[in-house]
Amino acid sequence: MSMDASRHCRYRTGVKGRKDGKLAVLAYRDELTGLPGEGLLADRLAQSLALATREGKAVAVLELGLDDFERIDRTLGHRAADRLLQETSRRLGACLRRADTVARRGGQGFIIVMPQVAMRQDIAIVARKILDAIAMPIDVQGREIHASGSIGIALSTEHGETAEDLLDKAAQALTQARQAGRNRYAFHVEAADPGGVDRLQLEGALRRALERRELVLHYQPRVDLRSGRVVAAEALLRWQRDDRLVAPGDFIALAEETGLIVAIGEWALAEACRQQREWLDGGLGIVTVGVNVSQQQLRQHEATRSLPEVCQRHLAAAGLDSRWLELELTESMVMESPAQTIALLQTLHAAGTKLAIDDFGTGYSSLAYLTQLPVEYLKIDRSFVNEVCCDPNSAAVARAIIGLAHSLQLTVIAEGVETEAQMHFLRKLGCDEMQGFLFSRPLPAAQFAALLAEGRRVAFGDRAVAETLLLVDDEIAILNSLKRLLHREGYRILTTTDPMEGLQMLASNEVQVIISDQRMPRMSGTEFLSRVKSIHPQTIRMVLSGYADLQSVTDAVNHGAIWRFLTKPWDGDDLRKQIREGFREHVLRHGDRELTP
Repeated sequence: MSMDASRHCRYRTGVKGRKDGKLAVLAYRDELTGLPGEGLLADRLAQSLALATREGKAVAVLELGLDDFERIDRTLGHRAADRLLQETSRRLGACLRRADTVARRGGQGFIIVMPQVAMRQDIAIVARKILDAIAMPIDVQGREIHASGSIGIALSTEHGETAEDLLDKAAQALTQARQAGRNRYAFHVEAADPGGVDRLQLEGALRRALERRELVLHYQPRVDLRSGRVVAAEALLRWQRDDRLVAPGDFIALAEETGLIVAIGEWALAEACRQQREWLDGGLGIVTVGVNVSQQQLRQHEATRSLPEVCQRHLAAAGLDSRWLELELTESMVMESPAQTIALLQTLHAAGTKLAIDDFGTGYSSLAYLTQLPVEYLKIDRSFVNEVCCDPNSAAVARAIIGLAHSLQLTVIAEGVETEAQMHFLRKLGCDEMQGFLFSRPLPAAQFAALLAEGRRVAFGDRAVAETLLLVDDEIAILNSLKRLLHREGYRILTTTDPMEGLQMLASNEVQVIISDQRMPRMSGTEFLSRVKSIHPQTIRMVLSGYADLQSVTDAVNHGAIWRFLTKPWDGDDLRKQIREGFREHVLRHGDRELTP
């Protein structure tokens, strides 16, 4: 076997002279990256498709190829190429949800399976986030490696219902993305499909969109998490083409690739200022409007420093003070050229324009640079908000971002808030503002004006109820028995048969004491209470179990996840006594202060 053939075999299989007994394992786990291999990928994809069929949702399959892999392998050697693959796999994991699967396929390829997706726009956002993450430099033995990737995307609702179809269409889309240039993504388009949109035609239509006034802004409210009032809005670009509204994910990347985003971005700035003037003249008052700035706009203006001049020109034309305009930049954009970007942002800040870092926590920012950025806001990325109530890691990241931001005198905004549990838990963490479908989708200007006129706000209610007890047990009969035993104690009692629902309840309510059964099918009591300890450390946690589980319970007690171990069957008087002591312990530790902001 030649050296080139040997190298190709090594990257294709991830096997380096292993015995046959290891091959079955390697089919399910890639040796180099630790990611699922093609065998496990097939299983995960089949499960996702079966679930999508039952629930009427889509599955997205993305194939990522590294554009520079062969060059790096050839010029810098195997160790650098291995390091690139390993770091790429790590960055992929940081960009995705826990429900998504990343697998290695072939020498330089990765497959991503995203179940339960709703809109192309969401997939496009993830694809761009992945490409931005890969573009960040990688350190290998003191040398920076710069790589890029291309992504092909196939959807089960559009491109095929079988795993084989989706993998083939994603591979074809990857080829289409590479033919269009590097560092981009493409949804699969059938060449012979009369309904397929030709890229050149789309580009021409987009060029004419500004002239024809087909671009519009929709406004998503931002709500203060103390007062419940609307305090700002984010302006989001939409394309009204013929009789349909084109989602940003279907044209923003094209606008960036062709450079049209610079003209479109300036139009968005002008339109946001004009609209604010109209609201002010209509007697609605005025709110700060945030406008997204693209990487191309920063690059365009870095040399001339004209972005501040563009902002001031449109503010002056609308007769607005600069404090009513906010510019949003992603973390990765700032870090591409931090020194130049900081200088540009300082000029904008000096002119009074407010600045926000979007998608914070998903990039690779340096804290040293963060202290130099003249920004007012950090926006927690929706990927952390999605799981903030149930995943200790997401909760820890959100808590850390809020603490860091407040120590730097910055306001924190949570994006993508869709449930009351997320909202209430973020309030408890001290988050300042939120935006998301829970309060409102992005609205056309007239509907947003109506929302402002009616004074719509969030009513949080009084969540700080004294002596609240949460009971978790998968048997309803046990829960009913415990409620009967405790009904005269005066506690507010919450019950659930599902530990995951219990985490949602804890996010929405002030709970001082928790009693959980140990043996539950979805999650054991010790696992549940370990999560609770990480997310809600102020709670007093007790487990109810037989002696058969004594070792796992003892370990949990030693690690601080459990305060007391209560035995089954229980003695009623003793159980009531233990619960009363639990509430007293909570007061001793935390006093009787309210925990809500």
